[in-house]
Amino acid sequence: MANPEAVSEKDLRSRAAGGDLAAQMILANILLKKGENDEALRLVLEGAKKGDANFQAHYGRLLFLLKGPSAAPEAVEWLRKAARRHQPVACYSLALILYQGTGVPQDHTEASQWAHVGSAQGDKDCQTLLKEMQLFADGAAFAEGKKRAQAVLSSP
Repeated sequence: MANPEAVSEKDLRSRAAGGDLAAQMILANILLKKGENDEALRLVLEGAKKGDANFQAHYGRLLFLLKGPSAAPEAVEWLRKAARRHQPVACYSLALILYQGTGVPQDHTEASQWAHVGSAQGDKDCQTLLKEMQLFADGAAFAEGKKRAQAVLSSP
């Protein structure tokens, strides 16, 4: 889809209903801008359920941002699915939620793991978070997270 702005919302809906994931994501973003958050979340969840790592990461982030800490446990599960596939945005979002313990138990080991995975993918936010964690997180948890990240990165 070369120029999404030239495509009507009606056409995007038609394409999304036909299984076009790109159209589905564009439509979801349009709906978010219009404040139609529930419908946007529904569209992104559909893509996440199809196993698309970008949709899983987007859904986890949106769910947490729109619904708050009470949605953190579900958001973390979706972010884990995407992070296991080395999706950098998911790695950062997951690491940050776990590091801060917002809506879920604080877990510096797992936070370090996903921040290391995202950093290995070149994610600058993960690299910045790792620098902070080196200063403030438990050293043993940080080291264990790095070790776990190596295992994740070496798996197919």
